[in-house]
Amino acid sequence: MGRRVRWIGIGIGGALGLAAVSLATLAVLSAARMNRAYAVAVDAPPVPSDAAAVAAGERLVAARGCADCHGDDLGGRLVFDDPAFGRLWATNLTSGRGGVGPEFDDEAFARAVWYGVGLDGRPLAMMPSAEYHRALDPVELGQILAYLRGAPPVDRETPARRFGPMTWLGHVFGMMPLAAVEAIDTSAPPPAPIEAAATAAYGAQLAVFCSGCHGPDLAGQATPLNEPAPNLTPHETGLAGWTRDDLTRALREGVRPDGTTMSDAMPWRNLGRMTDTEIAALWAYLSGLEPRASAIGD
Repeated sequence: MGRRVRWIGIGIGGALGLAAVSLATLAVLSAARMNRAYAVAVDAPPVPSDAAAVAAGERLVAARGCADCHGDDLGGRLVFDDPAFGRLWATNLTSGRGGVGPEFDDEAFARAVWYGVGLDGRPLAMMPSAEYHRALDPVELGQILAYLRGAPPVDRETPARRFGPMTWLGHVFGMMPLAAVEAIDTSAPPPAPIEAAATAAYGAQLAVFCSGCHGPDLAGQATPLNEPAPNLTPHETGLAGWTRDDLTRALREGVRPDGTTMSDAMPWRNLGRMTDTEIAALWAYLSGLEPRASAIGD
């Protein structure tokens, strides 16, 4: 009996040791990729200073997702704090204490937004630059910067980030977009401006901002730190039966056609800042997609 217990103990100890070595290996591999320096040449967008451009930038900060992570005041906020994934705060973008406003010139901000690279050339963690590089054109980024430069300073220090084993695992095996720059062609320019009209072509560009949560084909996907994002295609498991007015109400009021309220995981309050033309364009694109069964089930 004693020998059996001893061998069981050895087996458990060996398994724990192997698990520890595996986690350490994942941590080293992930850290090596996060410490890689990227030399990315970028042209800063023209930054207007007129009141209309500043107002447009204030709206875009909400409608293009900046405020979802960095907060309505752009002073940064907690993105996640989980034992398995670690802790990450979005950066304070203002000129207040703890903010990066004084350090980042327009070129540095453009590099951060379009390519997910910081001042030191290393990847910015969880920055959705894969979407911004495809869909945020120089005119819009210029307007965002016009607003950001005059935004009220917020005194808020950003706590140090800390990653956990699930983040290392997701990063190493491509299941979590920890470093967006890894998926971006750094020699490619950002998108050219497209006419803001109620067309499927404009809607396709806007839908890129949805793909980070709802999946590359918009058929929904499970997200590691939040509830699953639903299917946006016109399938019976998605938006079949919806109308453009239904989409408008969902984005402006957070209410589905059946009267149920959306979770706060869906940033409808910010997406509701989209213009009527933008929502019409998004609907023109989504309603014309090939219906696909939900990637996350019914």
